Amino acid sequence: MLPRRGLRDTIRRREDAVVCSLHPFGQLTDRESEVLERLAQGMSNAEIAQSLIVSEGTVKAHLGRIMSKWQVR
Repeated sequence: MLPRRGLRDTIRRREDAVVCSLHPFGQLTDRESEVLERLAQGMSNAEIAQSLIVSEGTVKAHLGRIMSKWQVR
């Protein structure tokens, strides 16, 4: 398991390494990275929402933007 910031840092290093403007891993906001990190830890949307003190709908919105940026479904 990666340390708390490990996944986010790994993703950002990967993003920084790509110079192509068509990069499929669009730049994530800090909050999107936090949501993604918790998802990678196996947390449910409800658990993510509780840990970030936001609504479950907000978590779903962040996940939707991540998927859109990464062009995945």
